[in-house]
Order: sequence, then structure tokens, then C-alpha cells
Amino acid sequence: MTIQLNRKVIFIASVITGFLGWKTGFFICILLFLTKVDGEALSLAHGSYLTTQADSGELLYERNCARCHAIEFYKNIAVRWHSMSVLDYFYKIRGSMPADNPRSLTDIEYLEVVAWVLSVNGYPSGDQALQAKNYLGLLKFEE
Repeated sequence: MTIQLNRKVIFIASVITGFLGWKTGFFICILLFLTKVDGEALSLAHGSYLTTQADSGELLYERNCARCHAIEFYKNIAVRWHSMSVLDYFYKIRGSMPADNPRSLTDIEYLEVVAWVLSVNGYPSGDQALQAKNYLGLLKFEE
């Protein structure tokens, strides 16, 4: 597991330690930033979706996306979405796709499309379903 500290994390840690003391602040930071959320993987390389989700996502792609986007459009996502999160990607497609009927799918269906996109890009499946939870913000597209 790789943890990258950024200015926001350092700022939050310093505020917590200022109010509660360094030991308590350190413990809270560990809980907030270093633990897995609901037992989910914190890396796309460890599998973050179910194969059944990707299979359903492929059917949704064929029904809703293929008329405008060839499969090549979805490949190399790590280059186009570098350092962005799966949550960012989920919000983008949920808010704007399909272009002729945005937000017409359920959140579960959008997650299935995201799972399919991950599979097309070679990210492995895992034993936990991709869910619309905050941990998606920790899953970053890396080259």
C-alpha cells in the first residue's frame, strides 16, 4: 500500500495534533488515512471490482455508449485521467453520459460501466464489489 501525503493531509494532521496533542492526533491520522475503508482495496492494482460488474458494464456499454464511443476511447485511461480518482471518473460519466440522456442509468449501472472500463484497461478484478463510497477517491489512475 502506498500512501502519498499532500498538503491537505499535512494541514489536517497539524490541526488535529494542535487541538488534541501529538499522540492522539497521530492515532487519528493513522485511522483516517492509513486504514482501509470498509475493507476495500486502496489500489487499482489489487482488484477493486467484481468480474460480474465488468460483464454487466460491457452490456451497458453496448447498449448506451457504443453508438458514440468506440472501445478505443476507453483504453489508456491512466494517461488521460492520470492522478485522478475513480470517484472523479464515476462523477464525470454519471453527470454527463449518455450524452443524449445524461443521468439515465442508476448508480449501480454507472459503477458497472466503470468496472468494465477498468477491465478494458487491464486492471484486475477482485473479491469486493465496486461501490459508490468515498474510498473511490483513494483509487487513483496511475500510469
